[in-house]
Amino acid sequence: NSTPVRYAQLFDVFEDVKSFANRGTSGIDGCVSTALGAAWATQKNTLLLVGDLSFFYDANAFWNRFSEKFLKVVLVNNSGGGIFRYLPGSSECEELEEFFAVKHQNTASWVQQRFGVGYRQVHDQEGLAAALPEFFASTQTEVLEVFTPIKDNAKMLRNYFSALKK
Repeated sequence: NSTPVRYAQLFDVFEDVKSFANRGTSGIDGCVSTALGAAWATQKNTLLLVGDLSFFYDANAFWNRFSEKFLKVVLVNNSGGGIFRYLPGSSECEELEEFFAVKHQNTASWVQQRFGVGYRQVHDQEGLAAALPEFFASTQTEVLEVFTPIKDNAKMLRNYFSALKK
């Protein structure tokens, strides 16, 4: 979950928006639980931006009786630990796929049936733009799963940082 925190730092935040980050052990422990707790404690709209491995690791947080209508989850599913394709060292390592990236083909579609939360998925920018208004207007906890191409993510991030330097 350290990738969304790194990305969030690239943008200005509105003065009335509070940001919190929970990195946990190795970056994946307790992200969903923390967001649910924040939504319950504040009774305010709460957005969790989380990667797939962090989400799947802590998805049972929805099992609790405190699941809040205020929580909206944007789940970035790039089919594995994409940050390791960007970081020096691991990105050049021949063991990248087997031991770092944890490549998978899982989706979070089961959260709706198992936990009764709303679920939507998108695969491109147009789908995301179309889904966001209903996602944020929903009166229940919602998960919006955004699929991104794992092999392109690191390249896009490097290009973005290059453009910022210019």
